[in-house]
Amino acid sequence: MRVPSIISILIVVIVFLVPLGAEEPTQTESPEPRMPQNYCDLSEIKESISEHSRELSKEIRQIKREIALLRQSTERPGIKEIFAGIGYIFGLCGVAFYFSSRRRREG
Repeated sequence: MRVPSIISILIVVIVFLVPLGAEEPTQTESPEPRMPQNYCDLSEIKESISEHSRELSKEIRQIKREIALLRQSTERPGIKEIFAGIGYIFGLCGVAFYFSSRRRREG
C-alpha cells in the first residue's frame, strides 16, 4: 500500500477548502480577497498531516511486529503435530511387531 505524500494531501485539502460555486465579487464589493469561513492555516494542516503520518508509522510498525511473531509461532511444531508424530511412530512400531510375530508363528 502506497502512502500518499504530504504535498498531494495538501493539494487535496486546499481544493476542498475552496468553496464550490463561489460568487465573483460585484463592483460594489471591495476587490480584496476574503478568506472563506472554513479557512485553515497551511501550517496547521501540515502539522496535522505529519501527526497522522507518525501515528500511521507506529501502527504499521506494530502490525509488522505482530506478523513476525505469527511467522515465528508457525515455524515451531504445535501440540497437534507432536502427538501426531508420536502416533505415527507407534503405528510403525505396531506394524513392525505384527510382521515379526507372524514370522515367529510361521517359522
